Order: sequence, then C-alpha cells, then structure tokens
Amino acid sequence: GSEKAAPSPEPPAVFDPTISQITDQAQFKKECLDKAKGSCVIAFMVVEPEFPESVAMHEENMEILRQVKKAAHESNKPLHVLWMDALDQRIVNLMNRFQISSDIPGLLLLNPGKTAFAPFVGRFDVEGIQEWVSGSTSGRTKRVGVDIPVCEGFMSAVKKGVPRLGDKVNGLQL
Repeated sequence: GSEKAAPSPEPPAVFDPTISQITDQAQFKKECLDKAKGSCVIAFMVVEPEFPESVAMHEENMEILRQVKKAAHESNKPLHVLWMDALDQRIVNLMNRFQISSDIPGLLLLNPGKTAFAPFVGRFDVEGIQEWVSGSTSGRTKRVGVDIPVCEGFMSAVKKGVPRLGDKVNGLQL
C-alpha cells in the first residue's frame, strides 16, 4: 500500500509580542490603516525616561497590552496593538478628535475596514481591555463612524499647523 500522507495544515502564525510606537503618518498607515483585517488598539501613554517610576509604569502597561495581543492571537482574532506618546501635541490633537479621555493611559479601538472607532471606557487591565475590545467588535458598545481620511491626514495636517475648530482638514469641518 502506497498511502499518501494527508497534506499538513499550514503552520499557525507565530506570535509577535512587539508593540510599536507610532511616530509618523507612514507608520500609522502601515501598522493600522492599511491592514486588510482586524482592528487596531492604540494606547496613549507617557514614558519619561528620566524617571524610573515612569519607565516601570510604562513597562507594566506594555505587558498588559502584550497579554491582550497574545490572547487575541490565540483566539485567532486579528488585533493590531500600537502605542502613541500622549505628550506629543499631534497625538493630543488626535486624542481630542476621537474623544479620548485625558486620563493616561487611554485607548482607542479603530476598525479601518468598517470606518468605526470606540474610545476606551473601563479598567486598564487585561480583563478590562479584553471586555472592551470584545464588546466593541461585536457591536455591544456604541461605535461612532469615522471618516478614515481624517486619520490619514492627522499627522500631515498637524505639521502644517494645529487644526482649530472651524478649519477644514481633508474636506472635513472641525
């Protein structure tokens, strides 16, 4: 008997624990906006390298985000986890535009495919973030539609000068 072996299934994707800091528009597009599937969790955090307690708190928050990312990976749900510096004025403008609380760390769930986002409400721990992501992606929490060109233009628009109420950015009135 010449029995043919069943084709082996594709190996599962290897988990990448990296959580990239987004510092410019091209990186934001590559890491989030241009992803074919899934949602992006963007953490707004502060790390002040000159203060050991700030560095320790930042690392604790990054570990929470890594655990959330790993759990999503293990349940085969595409979740792109990123972070931005909440002290950068461009990022502050983005936080304001998406109604992110000034409490740090803050989170934003952005689904470029569905042009929807949900600001974080809850405890900044693994369980609290997972509940929020699960509720947001299944539609149990209120999502607000968003015109993605606003996201795509936020870095370049800010470089030309901070947008103010009444300004038009990418055709949208602020």
